[in-house]
Amino acid sequence: MSTNELIPLQPKGELALPQDLLHKAKDYAVHSRSERTRKRYAECWRDFTRWCDFNGRDPLPAGVETVIGYLTWMAAGRNDGKPLAMNTIGQARAAVILAQRTAGFAFDSDNQILKEVMAGIRRSIAKERTIRRVKPVTQEDLRDMLDGLNPAVLREARDAALLSLGWAAALRRSELVSLDLGKLGDGGGFVVADEKGLTITLMTSKASQDTAQTIAVPRTFAPQLCDAVENWVRVAAIQLGESLFRGIEGKAGGKTVAAGRLDDGTVARIIKRRIQLLARAKGRKRLTKAETAALVAQFSGHSMRVGFVTSAAERDIPTHRIREQTRHKSDQMVSLYIRDTDKFRNNSLKGLGF
Repeated sequence: MSTNELIPLQPKGELALPQDLLHKAKDYAVHSRSERTRKRYAECWRDFTRWCDFNGRDPLPAGVETVIGYLTWMAAGRNDGKPLAMNTIGQARAAVILAQRTAGFAFDSDNQILKEVMAGIRRSIAKERTIRRVKPVTQEDLRDMLDGLNPAVLREARDAALLSLGWAAALRRSELVSLDLGKLGDGGGFVVADEKGLTITLMTSKASQDTAQTIAVPRTFAPQLCDAVENWVRVAAIQLGESLFRGIEGKAGGKTVAAGRLDDGTVARIIKRRIQLLARAKGRKRLTKAETAALVAQFSGHSMRVGFVTSAAERDIPTHRIREQTRHKSDQMVSLYIRDTDKFRNNSLKGLGF
């Protein structure tokens, strides 16, 4: 099933409408969710139908017992004995239920047995796993990485700009690679640079599917970060409306900027590579290869966003100010990062004389 096939062309029991209106309605319904979510739901649906075929079950319509069986199989480790994360199981549940309803079949998502099974899965996974928190790129890490990058070398100039903008604007990696320069091209947002600094406009985002959002990076407070972005634009000769972050053709000394934009997976690889080089830098504590690999593994594409929140919290920036940059709708997620910092900075043992 493709992403669009999760939306029925003609709901059952409805009077026929002109085909052009039906197709337009289908397009609107499809775009009620982000492209990433649509793709993930389609993957979940394909996985569910394969499981149903193997077990002699009907995927459409699927009874509650069938859905419970599928979710239990996922929680029990599928075929390799490795239980999936609760978020993955929850997303699969949502995708399967959506497919039932959009195909015109009723599904009782409030079924008591289904709710109890999900609660049991959640509790079981919580007992067996700790929550993995990625290591943040702190303000000090970012400064040291930027100081070690040569603004005249294309790859290093690009990485400096990507790290600077991703950190300062607390961008998700998908948001970062979707940016165009100056005006909207074929991306999901754009960056404008002027004497005040950088203004990032996101047409849609994970937290706002129907309203554009803007983030400011004031030059007064972050001149080095603004300069890094402007330097990349200059040395790469990026034109208005073109994708901002792209690959570099050739090895370390590559001198050609690729036409296509980076994918979000590349953001994580860039961060890991720069952390790896930073760990080897002069003046840093010497680490073995195994220790360096273990350190690098703790970072991800999310480390810049977490790093911004952590660094701001350490400097007692109010939560509502942090949320203006991260665009979180509540304090809940921001507080997770802040609590991790406060466990050591404002621990109740502070001042007890030991």
